Parts: sequence; structure tokens; C-alpha cells
Amino acid sequence: MTADVPGHRSGSAQAASGPTTQLDLDSLRSTADVERAISELSADDSGAAAEMAGRLITEVARLLRVDLARASQVVDLADHACAIADDQALVARAWRARANLHHFKGEQKEAAELYRRAVEQLDELDESVEAAVTRSSALVALAYLDEYELLERWARQAERVFREAADTPRLGRLMANLAGIEFRRDDLSSAARLYERALSVFEGLGDLESRAALLRNLAVCWTGLLEFDEASRCYEAAGELCRQADLRQLQAELDYNHAFLFYLRGDYHGALERLSEAARRAQRAGDRYHLALCDLDRAEIELELNRLGEAIQAAELAHRRFEESGVGYESARALSLLGAAQARRGQIKESLVSLAKARAGYESARSEVGVGRVDLAMASCFMVDGDLDRARDLGARALDCFETASRAGLSAAASLLLCRCCLQTGDEEGARLRLEHARGFLSRTDRPILVSEVSYLEGLLAEMCGLDEDALEAFEKAAGEVDRLCLLLGREDLAIAFLDAQSEIAEALVARGVAAGWSTDKIFTAAERAKSRSLTALLLTTESQESAADPTVLDRLKRTRDELAWCYRELDRLNAGGAFEPPDGQLAARIRGSERNLLESVRLVRRFDGRSDLGTVELDRLRADLPRGSQVVEFFVARGHVYALTIHADEATARRLGDVAELQKLHRLLHYELAKQARAHRGDSERRRRLADRAVASYLERLYETLVLPLESSIRERRLVVVPHGTLHSVPFHALGADAPWGDSHLISYSPSATSLWLCSRARPCETSGFLVVGAPDERAMHIESEVSTLRDAHSSADVLLGASATSSAFLAKAPEYRYLHVAAHGTFRRDSPMFSFLQLSDSRLSLADVYQLRLQAELVTLSSCESGVGLVSGADELIGFSRGFLAAGARSVLVSLWPVDDESTAQFMSSFYGHLFDELSPAEALAKASRELREVWPSPYHWAPFALVGALEDVTPVA
Repeated sequence: MTADVPGHRSGSAQAASGPTTQLDLDSLRSTADVERAISELSADDSGAAAEMAGRLITEVARLLRVDLARASQVVDLADHACAIADDQALVARAWRARANLHHFKGEQKEAAELYRRAVEQLDELDESVEAAVTRSSALVALAYLDEYELLERWARQAERVFREAADTPRLGRLMANLAGIEFRRDDLSSAARLYERALSVFEGLGDLESRAALLRNLAVCWTGLLEFDEASRCYEAAGELCRQADLRQLQAELDYNHAFLFYLRGDYHGALERLSEAARRAQRAGDRYHLALCDLDRAEIELELNRLGEAIQAAELAHRRFEESGVGYESARALSLLGAAQARRGQIKESLVSLAKARAGYESARSEVGVGRVDLAMASCFMVDGDLDRARDLGARALDCFETASRAGLSAAASLLLCRCCLQTGDEEGARLRLEHARGFLSRTDRPILVSEVSYLEGLLAEMCGLDEDALEAFEKAAGEVDRLCLLLGREDLAIAFLDAQSEIAEALVARGVAAGWSTDKIFTAAERAKSRSLTALLLTTESQESAADPTVLDRLKRTRDELAWCYRELDRLNAGGAFEPPDGQLAARIRGSERNLLESVRLVRRFDGRSDLGTVELDRLRADLPRGSQVVEFFVARGHVYALTIHADEATARRLGDVAELQKLHRLLHYELAKQARAHRGDSERRRRLADRAVASYLERLYETLVLPLESSIRERRLVVVPHGTLHSVPFHALGADAPWGDSHLISYSPSATSLWLCSRARPCETSGFLVVGAPDERAMHIESEVSTLRDAHSSADVLLGASATSSAFLAKAPEYRYLHVAAHGTFRRDSPMFSFLQLSDSRLSLADVYQLRLQAELVTLSSCESGVGLVSGADELIGFSRGFLAAGARSVLVSLWPVDDESTAQFMSSFYGHLFDELSPAEALAKASRELREVWPSPYHWAPFALVGALEDVTPVA
């Protein structure tokens, strides 16, 4: 799908087939039925067969817009009737009917071959009108195959015959098919004029099918020309005609095309929903062409939303399907989207290969705008690679092409790329000129993503010119435009991906605000706008939407989850408990498809509601609501530096700390040493263990000196909540320090953002009681059984699911009933698909996608497993992992591990932790006390410091 040239979605085979008389086919289900019907109609079998064949061929034309499967059956019956009739003209017409069927199913090579055979036979029989009808019908299929010389010759021949015969309806159909050709050449204005002329021909003929098809194609033209009101009017009129004539197949295509209008207006969620439904219809109908189009359009939306993995996957699938059908233009379009996504991922070599193939395809299809798209994508590649001269040349060439074709949105995109080139080379005047051009183009279109980029580039230009106040104003405007678009997305995964691509705006705003001496509350608001926004929206969704969800969606979700459970069990059997990666082949494809389907169902069940405005808490409100003795320390990474805000009930301060590159280096070294310790403590010598402990202590001390020491004068309270950002999410702040860890002097917990902290802390108090302990021991986690047994012995009221009873279905059913949840199981974080990170329970995997379906009221969820706190941090600072999932499901706090844990020391820690928790200490106090006690037995931070508390800020016991 493209915002300016939805050429592949005209769907215009024969724009019309003429009014037809419906044949009662209830009794005609086989060739035997046809023979019987013929014998009943007339004693002259050949005459009766000829009549029957003609009626069947006519019925095929009607069914193409209603039921492709039934149309295929009727074509087979028509072939049989023609064979009995022994009429070569009828045989040629039956070939044409079958060619039309192939075309509607996206099988263009097969269609073109049958059209040729039919034309040759009809020419030999001197059936000039039928030959002209066949030539007219074949035009769009020939265009798909880039056979333009034959197409133009056949169009001239057909037009001459129809004019000589004064056959106005057929001239109208020819005009409509020629409009489809212009559409594929990206000349939407010419296509619209031809469609309108064809429509005027059919207005007085009572041909509802032809009018509906023409209105649909005209709507697609208006959409591509950004005349949205005209497009909506045409879609509504076409839909009404489809309902009147029961044109189900055309209605399905109409719904598919309508999705593009949703996309252009910024309703990405609505567009993706309609594409998913259209793909399911196409799959059921065996319509390979529209199935491939759905993949193509999905690739474009995913690319615009910066979901690069999904975009690449969809583009590759679309390209493969179009290649199999022999469709050139659409195949080139898929390759151009694939190349653009690869470029954004930094896969420059792969991108240039894909784009070169796309250029060849566009040139073969005679699409100048398509070639311009390739030039623009290549320009982006060279700009990323630092070759600004080639980027400028290609960008300018693309801009010339788009201006000539009156493509406002594409012209704006090319102008903005050229502006970035100018900014990188210090060309102030060139950047200003390109921005003015972009603003002019955008005044003629509605592309909110490009509008926010214009404002951001205005800010960069103002910075270059030393106009700091103007820069701040432009960055604020860009951030506001991003917020407005986020409200339209409606799905957290779309918001995450979109905000990821806009993270440079937030960074510029914070860095420039600090440099300009902004007040702390303004810096705080800017920082919060760049942190966990979609999690905020989920927390604002005050009640689960599952009860209001479509029952068919819920049923599909259950069936897909059952399918995945089987696939995972089969994978585990094949891998014998090894790595996740499935083998190539059927099982891998089945898993990927089922995971996609499950995510789609979960997103339909759990989406932002109307109150979820992605807002942020005001600093004054946060300070007023801080419990006595509490303080927040919020970090933010921007433009190569770390910034920190210390927030107290009485005051708030902001300052710039160290260099990000140095911090990232220390962070990597720390986790490298911790990973070594996971091996060292299982078998290394005492000397090697001491060396490893010394290295860890060194990195913890240096991180303390960079991140904490500069803030000591601003930290007054014992209870601290650390709000990390970026790479700091996996820093164990509670373990930082030189002589003693920071967690000895302060009770430290964590939160994804200050806003989510405030929301979790304000959640209703838990109205349930009880303690649910779930344990699924396996060979990778041998001490789980003893850990669960210890907890059961110490807390006799606990309900326990251990071993075979610790199933995912039992956990999902019971979890909403308890105040405390403890899950001890082997955990795996999947970087390839974080939403399918999982805890291995006895029967199947409990994935993050499963957790999203829960509605909890737990005060605390403890995940006693390896790396349960690990997550994928996006550029939008969304930490995708189990802590986020359980918070979104309603838990006030989650206790997770930051690195792989040791079974034995973890069992001791958990016993101590719950002993203190049920002695009326807060979770933060219980965690600190248990960690200190464990340190006396296991002095390495690897053992005593892996667990972190994420979530609500609760009152603590006053210190005497």
C-alpha cells in the first residue's frame, strides 16, 4: 500500500461483464447433471448443449463477483457442455471465461495463455465481435505481465470493432480496462477521467455490477490523488450497489481497497484489521492475487510504523506470491518495500540488491513513479552510508519525477531527505529551501508523520543557526504532532514502533531544554513523553476489554493458542530441550504463522480505550502524591549524555551526568562478568571466582561514581524509586557502590516511567487474599521443587501447583484470584519475538502474549526464573518483557531477575524474602533485608543482587 499510488489495488479485470440472467444451478453439481439437463431440454443434444453452454458461460461472469469457488465449478461444467455441443466458437468463449477466472484469482500467466488461444480461434472463425470482447477482457492481465505492445495492439483492434458495431456498452468496458492500464502506469488523473467516462456509459444500462466495479476503481483513483471525500462517496455508492446485487466477491475487494483509505487518514489499526479480514477471505476463496496484495499493503504500513521485521517478512511473502503469479509491477513494489526496510535496518548491501531488482521491474512495467520510489529509497541508503553526493543526486531525480506526476506526499518525502542532506553538510540555505518545498507539498496532502518530521528538521535548522528558542519551539511542536498521531493508532504495538522511530525528537527536546535552562517540570514532562507511553495507555485502560470482544475473536484466540501449544511441544521433542530456534520447514512456518495470528487476536482483545490518551502525570501531582520518606530518581539518555532528575516532595532538580558511550562500555563489561560468574560458581577454582568477583565490584563502583555520586546532595530519603532509560534498564542500581552497595542505605525499587509508577501506586488496593505458588521443575532448574516445598512448609495457607499440576491453563484460570503470585520456572527471553518470551510450565509455555490476556489484582507477582526481568528496550523506551506484561495485566508490583540466577541461592533468597514479607514488611523492605542476609552466605553480587522490584511505591516502616 502506498499513500500516493495504490496502483496495484485497482482490481480491475473486466470492469464489467454486462447484465446477466441468473441460472438456477442448484441441480447442476456435476457433468452427469449437465448431461441429464441437456437431454431434458431437447432431443437435439448438440443444440441443447450449446444453449446450456452459453448460459453457463454467462453465469461464470456473474459468479466472478460473487463466489470464485462456484465460478470454477461452473467453468468446468461449461467446458463439458461445449464438448457435447461441438461448437468451436463456444469453446473459445469458455476459454475466455476460464481466463477471466484465472485473472480474478491472480493467475495472470494462465489467463494470458487462454486469452491468446481464444483470440486465435475466434479470428479463424471470423467471430470479430467475440474476438474483440476477448481482446478487451485480456488487457489488464497483459498489463500485469508487462506485455504492453500486444496490449496496445489489441486495444486498438477491439475499439475499431466496437465502434463499427456501435456497441456502446462494450466501448464502455474497454474504456474501463484502459483506465486500469493508466492506473498501473501511475497516471491516476488519466485513469480517473477514463473511469468517469465509462461510468457515464453504464449509468443508464441498469448494470449494477459494472457500475459497482467502476465506482470502486474510481474511489481508488481518488484515494491515490488524496481526494478523500470523493473516495468515500464512491466507496459508499459502490457498497450500496454490491448489497443490492449480492456481489459478495466484489464487496470483499471493496473492503480491501477501503483499508487503504483508513491508512492514509492515519487509522493504521483500522487499516490492518481490514487487511487481516480481507486476507482471510482471499485465503478461503483461493484468491492468490488479493492475498498477495494484503501482504504488500501490510508491508507498507509496517514500514511506515517502523516495524521493520514485520515489514521485511510481509514484503518477502508478497514478492514470492507475485512472482509465482507472474505479476511484474506488484512484484517490483514488494521489492522496493523490502529494500526500504532493509536500509532502515542498516542492511545496505541487501537493500541495494533488492532495489536494483525493483527498478528493473518498474522499468519493465513502464512505471516512472515506481522508478522514482527506487531512487528515493536508494538515496536514503546512501545517506545512511555517508555518501551524501549520491544521496542528493538520487533524491533530486526522485523529486523531479514525483513533481511531474503530481505526487504531493512523495514529493514532500523527497524534499525532506534532501533537507537532511543539507543539514549534514552545513548547507543552511539549501535546508531552508527544501523545508519550504516540503511544507508546500504537505499543504496538499495529509501525512502526519511527515508533518512531524518537518517540525523536527525546522528545529535542527534553528539549532544550526544558533536560534535556540526557535529550536525548542519546533521540537515541542514535533512532539505534539507525534502525540496526536499516537492517539489514532489504537494498538500498543503500533504505538511502540511509531514512537521508536520518533525517539530523536524526544532526545532533542530534553537535551535542548536542559541547555536552555528549562524549569524542572518542563524537562520532566519532556522526558516522560519519551518513556513507556504505550504501557501508560494500557494502565489507563481501567478494565479488560475481553468481555466486550467479538466472540469469534476469542474463539480464534483459543484455537490458535492450542495450536501453538502443540507446535511448541513438538519443537521441544525435536530439540530435546535445546534452543528455541525451530528447524527449517513446515514446523517453523506453522509456528511463525500461529504466532502472528495469536498476536493479532490478543491485540483485538486488548487495545487502548477512549480514555487512554497516552498522557503523563504532572510533576507537581507526582510530588504531592509521594509517600512520606520517598523520592524518585529519573534518568534520561539524549544526544550522547545521561541526564538525571531527582524528585522530592519539596523540590525537584535536573542535571547532566556522564557520557553515554562510557556508561554503555561499563554496562557491557559488568554483564559480561556476571555471565562468566554464572559459569564460574559452578566449577571454577577459588582463585578464578575471586578474580571474577573483583572485576564485578570494580564495574559496580565505577557505575556508582558516574550515575549516583553526583546526585548524593539531592537525595535525602531512604525510599528511592529509580526510573531508568535505555541501556540503564538493566543496571542493578541497588548493587552499585564502593565500600557498601547503595541498597544498604536506601530501599530501591524501579519503574518504567514516573507516570506508570504513579498509576500503579494509585491502583485500587487488592481485595483478595491468598498466596499462589507455581513450580515447574525441569533439568535446567533442579532446585525449583525444593524452593516450592520450602515456601509451602513456611506458609501453610499457600495454594501450590507443582510439577504436573503447574499447567499454563491452571495458572491462567487461578491467577486473578490471588494477592500474591509466585512462579518458579525456567524462563527464556526471545529477542526474535519478545511477546513470545516464555516461562516453561509443565504442559506448555506461558508466553508474554498469554499474560496480556490476564486481568490481575495481585499486589505482588514474583518471577523466580532466569532473566525474568530482561526485556527488549525500544527506542521509545518501552521495555518489552515480563515485568511490563504483569504490570499491564494489573499487578501493582513485579519481582524479577536481571540476569541468570543460581537455583540454590535463589531458593534461599525466596524463603527469606517471603518470611519478611509475611511479617508485615513492605516488598521493598523484605527485598532489602533478604538480600543482605543472602550476602552473608553468598558474598558475590551474582547471587544476592539479581532481583529487582518493579512497580508501585508503597509506604514503608518508619526508621526510628
